Amino acid sequence: MARGEAVQKDPQAIERARFLRRVELFRGAPAAVLGEVARKLQPVEVAAGEVLFREGDTGDRFYIVQSGTLAVTTTIGGEEHELTRLFAGEFLGEIALLGESERTATVRTLSDAVLLTLDPEVFKELVADVPALEAVVADAAKRRQSRSLRTALEIEHRNLATLMAQRDTISIGRNADNDLVFGSPNVAEHHAEVCKRRDGGVELVDLGHGAGTSVNGMLVRGSVTLKDGDEVVLGDQRFLFNGTNPITLVEPTGIRIDVVGLTKTVRATRPVKGERRLLNEVSLSILPGEFVAIVGGSGAGKTTLLDAMAGLRPATSGTVYYNGRDYYRCIDDYRHVLGYVPQDDIIHGELAVAQTLWYSARLRLPRDTSKESIATAVAQRLDDLGLSERAALPVSRLSGGQRKRASIAIELLTEPRVFFLDEPTSGLDPATDRQMMKLLSTLAEDGRTVVLTTHATKNVGLCDKIVVLARDGNLAFVGPPAAALEYFGVEAFDEIYDCLEEGSPEQWGARFRESPSYPRVEAGGGPGGDVGTEVVGRRRGLRQVLRQFRVLSARNFTIHRKPQNLMPLLMQPVVISLLILSLFHSGIWKPSRDASTAALQLVYTFDFVMFLFGLLFGAQEMVRESSIFRRERTVDVRVLPYLLSKATFLAPLLALVATAMTTVFWLTGRLPDAGLDVYLPLLLTLMLTGWAGMAMSLLISSAVRTSQQATDLLTPWIAPQVLFAGALFAVPSMNVVGRALSNVTAVRWSFEASSHVTHMKDLFTATGSEVGRALSTQYAASFNGAPARYWVILACFVIIPLVVAGRVLSSKTR
Repeated sequence: MARGEAVQKDPQAIERARFLRRVELFRGAPAAVLGEVARKLQPVEVAAGEVLFREGDTGDRFYIVQSGTLAVTTTIGGEEHELTRLFAGEFLGEIALLGESERTATVRTLSDAVLLTLDPEVFKELVADVPALEAVVADAAKRRQSRSLRTALEIEHRNLATLMAQRDTISIGRNADNDLVFGSPNVAEHHAEVCKRRDGGVELVDLGHGAGTSVNGMLVRGSVTLKDGDEVVLGDQRFLFNGTNPITLVEPTGIRIDVVGLTKTVRATRPVKGERRLLNEVSLSILPGEFVAIVGGSGAGKTTLLDAMAGLRPATSGTVYYNGRDYYRCIDDYRHVLGYVPQDDIIHGELAVAQTLWYSARLRLPRDTSKESIATAVAQRLDDLGLSERAALPVSRLSGGQRKRASIAIELLTEPRVFFLDEPTSGLDPATDRQMMKLLSTLAEDGRTVVLTTHATKNVGLCDKIVVLARDGNLAFVGPPAAALEYFGVEAFDEIYDCLEEGSPEQWGARFRESPSYPRVEAGGGPGGDVGTEVVGRRRGLRQVLRQFRVLSARNFTIHRKPQNLMPLLMQPVVISLLILSLFHSGIWKPSRDASTAALQLVYTFDFVMFLFGLLFGAQEMVRESSIFRRERTVDVRVLPYLLSKATFLAPLLALVATAMTTVFWLTGRLPDAGLDVYLPLLLTLMLTGWAGMAMSLLISSAVRTSQQATDLLTPWIAPQVLFAGALFAVPSMNVVGRALSNVTAVRWSFEASSHVTHMKDLFTATGSEVGRALSTQYAASFNGAPARYWVILACFVIIPLVVAGRVLSSKTR
């Protein structure tokens, strides 16, 4: 029997080969080569508390953890600090296979462990025996020289003693001109400085260009004094400080996720009041670089589990660990290493594909990232996802699969280490479904942890692991796809759904907990487990707000300048202006029997349509891109610049509409023959009226979930502007309820202000008619306030809804 055939029939070798796929050294190796390496691995039992090797020892072998827990530590100031923990399926020491090197950390077992080991001599013999492995080793050596080899235990020691002796300040950043260079795109080109103080102490200064800097889980605002053992996070890079040598822990490309006892409950009203469980004590582990699918029928809790692991909708109880750290407590440190693609598109259909990535890069990458670097990153992601030929096409013209790839391209801009996707293959044809799954498998092979939800199981065989959920979030199985078929006793993945219907969800959950396949998750207590008792928001201050405002405003303008978006907005004033011109004749401001009534109605109509334009212009602004903004909030896009970017686009447009309509009505004799003393106050009144309608529409748009709901809610706000503005019935003639409602009706104050500045009461008197005298009597107590008073009231109708809209957006996207 050939060796390759023996490997294929050896279940243990197959499982070991799965682990080897995630080791950077063996990345890209053919399956047959991985199988040969797996056969050479030898099991070693290690008792709890035993030191596997110490910092400074010669690295002489590679290990895979088959079972047990290992602690990785380093000594700082005479004290031992834990860097991370390793669990079943993780690996260490592969650099030793490439040549002699010193161990850069101490590793000891916290529990009895079984390790699979491979020493360099055996590895050299294997390289000589398997020609294809020689090419794999050569590629790994090149990656090492380019400093892109990232392993769980590679720690870079950077000696600052010489530099600190020569100067008082050491620069840290992504640019090559820094003293300490970190290659992550989430680190600013010039991110921070380490400064020596006169008293001999050292402090860290955040320069405010990047994603922020935190020390021991707390955001640095300006500067902070460093002491031995402090944990520093710059963007997505983490190191411990020991006075003169920052020790950088270079974690694997992917992230290990441990879910322990996750439960999610919500209040239910149907069929009976009480609590409903969406997740029921789910526990599982996902290793770095694994491709995992969460499958189950409707109501199984797939998206709920995905969002709980991603931190978008945290679980009610239980814990999620990222690399042994309590994720919910340290969530801000992982903000920029996480990619998330929801089921809804997170891209603007009106923008070209390249434009979409450009604006996303400007929002997500550090503030000092150059335009050239952004252009390079965009071009690279388009090429990686096969979208280069579609770069100039509007997103709306892409196919469903291409739109998903564009969404993934956006997430790849920050080179995330863990990727969550909610139903990425939903609505795709079978061929595109498989292409998408192969693409995601490739991302996992690059070292990223990839987790997706799906109800289509045809291609889940491409995954390393599947998570099967029964109804109400009961965990029915976790393991390799082939093992799932064996566990459920079926031949096809679709048949698993039929099995789940044969018993209750609780029974399936209990059965799996009692099976040997049930994951015994070991996590927690690692570094950062006791750091940061609360989530610290990354508030970067005024500079960050202004930067985001500029980018969001530019994007908003690019979207709306498209003819298909701008023309519907502009046609509304044109059509309504023509209707008003056909309704009122010229010369209505000259004293006559009917002049007073016509002028009064014209002023009211003008005020009302300006408020209506504001409502119509902004009603769909935020609801149509709610999924986009919800995702952008997770990468620290603030509510204030987003809301202002909408308001500052619509406000000038409404001001232009008010000016144009006023000019047309004046030229056609529909307005009084007066000077700037009348028209400037009138214009200000009309602008404030339009802005009040805009503010209300933005509030509606921020609060609703669908575009239809936004449209439906316009009517309740339009009706009061007709009934209680004072044109149909003078306010003094209304009953108590009507007068109260008129006080919170924006057009009422606009109508009074406009009537005041156009001297409406003088026109009533000048007509000398019975109608004029009746109107003078009816409106005797109206139009008497100073214009400034009316403007202040109208300003409140602008500011208050915008503030409430901001609070609503913040609450919905928290």
